[in-house]
Amino acid sequence: MNELQEAIFQVIISIFKNNSLSKKFEIHEEYRGQKIIENSAIRYGILNYVAKYSLANDEYYITDKCFEYLTNLGLINEKGLLRGRKGSKYKFTFEHPIPSNIIADLLYENYNDETILKDILKETDIVTILTYDEDEILNKSKLTSR
Repeated sequence: MNELQEAIFQVIISIFKNNSLSKKFEIHEEYRGQKIIENSAIRYGILNYVAKYSLANDEYYITDKCFEYLTNLGLINEKGLLRGRKGSKYKFTFEHPIPSNIIADLLYENYNDETILKDILKETDIVTILTYDEDEILNKSKLTSR
């Protein structure tokens, strides 16, 4: 966990320590009968911080196809990837193999134990760089939310 990830972790903890937060959760059978975050604004914030946590990692995975593509474009050099170039112009993206909604729900299930929260975030701290074509294959497979 780097310094930025530690700061984001502290933000996540502070959200879960909010006493009024538990009023924003409801039980859903399609989510293993667990309570999930119902309020869309709060859920969005938590999902965003979960995603930002792994995006703050110093290392990402990259597919062979994407590595070759980005190298040919000159976006990877000895210092690494020029991450700010992500998007429609250069047609690559960052993908979280474990969807942030699943991570957020696991965090909520264990919100009283900071050690478990940290373990969950460390275990799911994965980002893969993909071309838009590879990302489209994932989207068509319906694996983006489970």
